[in-house]
Amino acid sequence: MAALIPKMMLRQLYTYASLENTAAGVQFSIKNRLSDAKLTEILKIKINDQEIPLSDIDLLIDGHTYPADIVQPNKPLDFDLRQIINIRVDIPALPLGKHKIDISVRTKPFGKLSFDVEDSISEKSDMVRIPRDEHDNFSDSAIKQRQKFVEEYTGAKLQHVSHYSFDPHVLSGNIENFTGVAQIPLG
Repeated sequence: MAALIPKMMLRQLYTYASLENTAAGVQFSIKNRLSDAKLTEILKIKINDQEIPLSDIDLLIDGHTYPADIVQPNKPLDFDLRQIINIRVDIPALPLGKHKIDISVRTKPFGKLSFDVEDSISEKSDMVRIPRDEHDNFSDSAIKQRQKFVEEYTGAKLQHVSHYSFDPHVLSGNIENFTGVAQIPLG
């Protein structure tokens, strides 16, 4: 039995501003913002009303690439809460501007989930970005990358920021790009 989830909520699975042209095709991301689930079937992906054959769709998950047509009820893919799946389709580059994306999948425990979104291809900017690790943004290596970035970007040496006495993973959901701590004198 399929769960009745409003389309507005399903659209939150899509990561807006993730649509981009790559050397291997067009790519966008979805993130599980519902609950732990399993993908049991990719039913349909359409871009601008053009249905993409499953054989031209790859799912990039935690550094591994899975062809979409291998996802079956007897071979489901885990889609855990907060997990990101990059979906790459083998089509020519999209022009700059808005594009409509239709996604339809079958899952356990939610059943069939179908939704559509609009996203844009825009010119790449040279915007400075804080380093981020898609797989474990609270790992020591991710935090050290951000600390190095702050030092290089500001020219300031971080003396106390890197000395924290807790597992940064406890901050998940409360801070996006943990870099360190600030000391506050008490007394």
